[in-house]
Amino acid sequence: MMKINRIGQKLIFGRVAGLWGLVSVPLPAVAGEEITGVNLNIDIDYTNDPFYTERWFLILIAAFLLFLLVLLIRGGKRAGRRQKARKALKKALKESEEFQKEAFHGTNESGISEKPVQ
Repeated sequence: MMKINRIGQKLIFGRVAGLWGLVSVPLPAVAGEEITGVNLNIDIDYTNDPFYTERWFLILIAAFLLFLLVLLIRGGKRAGRRQKARKALKKALKESEEFQKEAFHGTNESGISEKPVQ
């Protein structure tokens, strides 16, 4: 008896399957029959579609998202402006406090400056 290894088994199976495929497929010329076309109805009824597939709804959603995007962009600019304004205000308050301290320490009780005017 002849031993067949795995590769040989696959090769034999592939050839047998290929021959079976050729034999089992009916050819129109051999069969002598005419193959008639199948009439498929591919018409789509759009009357029962849900509202979210309608064009007006999609345009409305797009406009809403665009509006939100504009608000987010403008809000970011305003927040930056507010932060700059807060920093400037803190700086101004700090400078005014320093100025008031210097002015208070540089005068006597009568409000006259101790520093001689030149």
